[in-house]
Amino acid sequence: MKISRFMKAFQSDYFNFGIANRFHSRMKLNSVLYAKQKSRSQFDLDDEDMMGERVSGETVYVMDSNCSIERKLLSEVLAERRSSLFREMNSDWTKFDLFSLLHHALGVTAAKEIVFFPTPGESYNYVLNHRAYPSGGGIYPIEHYIYSRGIDGIEDGLYRFHPDSSVLSREADPIDDHQLEAFFPMTTYKDDVNTESLYQVKALMFMVSNYKHSSQKYGLLAYKLALLEAGHIGQNIQLCATALSKKTALLCGYYEDTVERFLGLDPAHKNCLYIIALG
Repeated sequence: MKISRFMKAFQSDYFNFGIANRFHSRMKLNSVLYAKQKSRSQFDLDDEDMMGERVSGETVYVMDSNCSIERKLLSEVLAERRSSLFREMNSDWTKFDLFSLLHHALGVTAAKEIVFFPTPGESYNYVLNHRAYPSGGGIYPIEHYIYSRGIDGIEDGLYRFHPDSSVLSREADPIDDHQLEAFFPMTTYKDDVNTESLYQVKALMFMVSNYKHSSQKYGLLAYKLALLEAGHIGQNIQLCATALSKKTALLCGYYEDTVERFLGLDPAHKNCLYIIALG
């Protein structure tokens, strides 16, 4: 099919750039917005759990401190990085493989002590945990959920990964394949044999943005920053999976309402931005 015919087939009113442009305009930084926001930092936002993780659910797996990935040249990993079709996902995954991926792609890489001055004459020290990816203001609004469905050493079900404590906490029991495949148009309508089934997918990783804290500092700009952060994380995950000789697919075509109900998200300040299939 010629590219012109291909593009014409996808032309519709679904994308209205005017709406996107108006939203983008509202996020632009200006002097008025800066004057309102400049006194807000990640150290004086009002929630007690602002810069720390609160582990909910049952703590099931604590990451081993010696998780490692075989040392490879970065140039080689970049050259080998690919997104795979569901049908091509034929790798075996173990608990050690998953922990190695999480540790290197999402984990804490260093701790930095910062002196914060909330008011003149008042100061206190705060330790900020740096992770393996950049985040606006060091707030790290992206939360990490993982649905395991065939990883050796990990029971099937939904988990949340807590990078600061290197813990996987169990959030929900497994669901059947029919319910799981209802997350995606490609597995619902089965138009392409290469992507019609999640049978060979070993896990799904969900990137969930929590705007509760970042919006207090950045306003609408928090949404743009969350999208950028999710992209950084996606690249980390693909590169680490490549170094492990595993396969991944980055997915943005999914039924958001269905996925977010499954994850149990509060729609007031959370939404799922990105899904990554591991296989």
